[in-house]
Amino acid sequence: MKAGRTNKRAGKKGITSEKAYEFGFRVSLVARHWRQLNDQVIRPLNLTDAVWRPLLHVARLGKQVNQKQLAQSLGIEGSSLARLIDQLEEQGLIRRIEAPQDRRAKLISLTDRGNAVVTAVQTRIGESHSELLSEITEQDLENCMQILDRIEAKLLERL
Repeated sequence: MKAGRTNKRAGKKGITSEKAYEFGFRVSLVARHWRQLNDQVIRPLNLTDAVWRPLLHVARLGKQVNQKQLAQSLGIEGSSLARLIDQLEEQGLIRRIEAPQDRRAKLISLTDRGNAVVTAVQTRIGESHSELLSEITEQDLENCMQILDRIEAKLLERL
């Protein structure tokens, strides 16, 4: 496709394929930098990404979450998650409990220690993100989140 030509798949508003590509590239780059900053901010807590990310996802998904929901939220396979859950349980950060509707199924919840880790991580990340976004207006941030929500919905339709 020649430069500047409209890609009908890229959208009805005349977004060029080059702009769509650049947008995707920039979102990926920003996401990588965002994650690097999170790792840097959390490093003093001596936590790895493999520990704090699943704990935040459990906290965000609710008090009790099944493994399938957690695997989808983290974007990993169930077998990888099972090993990770074993490690987190050994560290006393999560617990498995029987699902009331199916005793064979297990639900995952945070222990008191896991909740304390989540609070520490959320505090450090929250402070860092607030500082990072301090020059962005609430309205600009809301607009950005709405656009990201629309893009995410389209992505999920295709996955």
